[in-house]
Amino acid sequence: AASIFAAPLALAFLLSIFAPIRQLYPRRFILLCALSLFISSFLLYALAKPQLDRSISRTEQQIDSVEAADYTTVKRLALYRDSWQMIQEKPLWGWGIGSFIHIHPIYAGDEFYRNKSAYPIAYEFAHSDPLQLLVEYGIAGCALLLIPLVIIVLGLSGRVESNRISLWVLSACLGVLLASTIDMVFTSPAIATGFLLCASAAASYGVETRKLKAQSQSRGHLC
Repeated sequence: AASIFAAPLALAFLLSIFAPIRQLYPRRFILLCALSLFISSFLLYALAKPQLDRSISRTEQQIDSVEAADYTTVKRLALYRDSWQMIQEKPLWGWGIGSFIHIHPIYAGDEFYRNKSAYPIAYEFAHSDPLQLLVEYGIAGCALLLIPLVIIVLGLSGRVESNRISLWVLSACLGVLLASTIDMVFTSPAIATGFLLCASAAASYGVETRKLKAQSQSRGHLC
């Protein structure tokens, strides 16, 4: 998922870097973008193919396990189920920050008891950022975290000019958000920081583009 969503970010970066070339030599710019896209696609395929083959094989095994109702080999689905039970127990206030590893053993299913042990294997993360937040922060805590972000988005909605570069970067950020629903994406400081930087850069680029467009229109009216 990270490799796939890195593609629009890389393309937006190339377009922004080679913008002067596009204005001076439009045909050469198209050829350069096509060549860069071909080389990067080939390198990405060569690097990701072994891992992709393993992922496809593992996914096929997991699908077979789900169809057979055998969640022992699909512990991530069992984690989602246990997390949902924890959320239902304390939906409003949650269990507390960092409490997942301590509370999950209480709700752990049979999949987490190895070799008929009396104690289950403790998992620190739910492998889903939204579920993890709901378990630990509850609805109230998640609202406190999201309301400032919603206010910022609403405040910027009328000030950001729509353009291809901003849309591509924001689309990549949306892809990261979607990936976080099935994995612990934002527990990595590098991914969280990169996400914020990309979102901020896209918003800033859109704001500056709108300012330049407004200035050019005002100059046109004056002339």
